[in-house]
Amino acid sequence: MALAKSAKSEYGTVDIKAHGIPALVEYSYTLLDESVRDTFVAYQKQSVKLKIDTAKKISIGYAGAVAAAAFQPFPIADAPIMVAIQVVMMAHITACFGFDPSLLKFKSILTGLGGPFAAALVGRTLVSLLKFIPGLGTAAGGAINAAVGGGITIALANVYIAVLSSITERNGEFDEQTIIDELNKAMNNVDMDAAKKEWEESKGKYSEAEADDILKKAKDSLG
Repeated sequence: MALAKSAKSEYGTVDIKAHGIPALVEYSYTLLDESVRDTFVAYQKQSVKLKIDTAKKISIGYAGAVAAAAFQPFPIADAPIMVAIQVVMMAHITACFGFDPSLLKFKSILTGLGGPFAAALVGRTLVSLLKFIPGLGTAAGGAINAAVGGGITIALANVYIAVLSSITERNGEFDEQTIIDELNKAMNNVDMDAAKKEWEESKGKYSEAEADDILKKAKDSLG
């Protein structure tokens, strides 16, 4: 029922709240062609859950691209690629929530993050050095990097989705400083182990072709 109403009965007047619209929107989504689903999700305002679910699905493909980037032939070479992929992921998630991605400088936001996320990035760089160790080589270092990089990307996506969900639900301000403040606050509660586990469980839930395409575009953007 789209509109609230009052109903009279022999027992008095009963106020009936509007209900069912989010469920209708979510069901409508399942009937749409793949080519228009993202646009529908962005513009609909009734179901935050649909935005969250779609954004989480999107993030898995980007985590897959970061994992693929881990198998670079030279140490540290995958770090800027990871950032490039995460920047595009954040822009995609922003659009998913119906906000204008051009209003934010995602690379600046990423480099300004502290707490557990920054510590994880440092750890990831150290892991990349394993490619220098004789007997381990690119394959071993890359395998570890894939798990760590995928987990970091999932963690970033989850926190960013939570921040945008909160802003959407309370009709809050959407600006760069608000995003930075809320992300830094949320980062204090990041569980990197849980994020890595979530990434491991997400494998096979994304298109490898899509991940490869994301990785290729990230490489091209870096020249």
